[in-house]
Amino acid sequence: YGATVPESSNGSGLTAYLTVENDFSENFFTKGLDAVRVTTAHEYFHTIHFGYGFRNEDLFFVEMSSVWFEDEAYAEINDYYVYLPSFFRTLDEPLHTANGWHEYGAGIFLKYWLATRGKGRLRVLWENIRRRQALFALEQEILSQGSTFAQALAEFAGWCFYTGNRAQPGLFFDDAADFPTVEYRDRIDVQGERSLTDSTKALSMQLYQFTVDPASDFSVAVNGDGRGIFGLSGVSELPTGELGTLLVRQALAPYFITATENDGLINLAVVNGATPASAVTDARTLPRDVFHLRMTLRALEAQPAGFLAPRPNRYQPDLHAGVTLLYNLLENADVHLKIISEAGQAVLEEHLGRRGAGLYSFEWNGRNASGERIASGIYFAILTTSGGEKFMEKIAVVR
Repeated sequence: YGATVPESSNGSGLTAYLTVENDFSENFFTKGLDAVRVTTAHEYFHTIHFGYGFRNEDLFFVEMSSVWFEDEAYAEINDYYVYLPSFFRTLDEPLHTANGWHEYGAGIFLKYWLATRGKGRLRVLWENIRRRQALFALEQEILSQGSTFAQALAEFAGWCFYTGNRAQPGLFFDDAADFPTVEYRDRIDVQGERSLTDSTKALSMQLYQFTVDPASDFSVAVNGDGRGIFGLSGVSELPTGELGTLLVRQALAPYFITATENDGLINLAVVNGATPASAVTDARTLPRDVFHLRMTLRALEAQPAGFLAPRPNRYQPDLHAGVTLLYNLLENADVHLKIISEAGQAVLEEHLGRRGAGLYSFEWNGRNASGERIASGIYFAILTTSGGEKFMEKIAVVR
């Protein structure tokens, strides 16, 4: 397609010039003027990179960000599609792998990150790359946005479930319907309790699909050996292929789905958010960190009306993505939820709508109605129904 060639140093970076293929007539995924357009955008962005300087170990980020930029400049061309089948087959390779192919497909990680945090974060990232290697600048960027590599990768993995015929318009990747679907490490039938031991490298993931009884609660706990930092994300799937709501868990927090949300198939991502000690080490040679999964399937038992025990409780916002409030209804009702502080001050109010008899869940992210993080303390969830019922549950928040 083209190349960008660095020249002399200008004191803080490098000057550079770019070259472009002269006809794009054969052996190119995109041809003609469209190929000229995306190549020029991609290589132009490399000249910006060289203005900040260049390290060989930053190549993965140089390429993934240029792929992001070419799609921003010419969103209708989609030349990056050519890299996605291989990328989706190799999600068990570290995000920062640079093998001449993976780093281009990894551009969709930036599509996810900048779609959720704002395009301006890319400029901040490049300013940080002046001072530190791209891998550690990316880690610093994620931490600065109140997340961790484990949580960001788990959320990104979740986005990757909603592709191809599972895409949901207006959610996740804009072009998700044109993406390939993920491939699974294994498909497993779970009955009762089952354990699994596997491994994956730093900043990579393994994907599984579990077949379970849809009339049961299903949970997965993860723990690791050594330095791995493992997180989970998962989504239930109907036999038609339609996906439910994505649930993302921070490092070592369990994945849990109630029988009311369990459609019989569970897609689960296990991610390793550990950052390699060195950015110079070839990502392909990194060791695999071992993790253990414990899957538990429990048939739904008759429950009284009201709250079940929140999960987790003590809720630690720096460790857990949210606290799950489970409640059971014995008859149809309009439901209202209010969370108050120990002093009685309103924190959050939600009208949960009309609900039939059954078990339901509400995920609270530890923020108030204004989106601000709440302080440590004791909080109370109050559930009221149009039938005159009122239930209360205590939640301990520890920062």
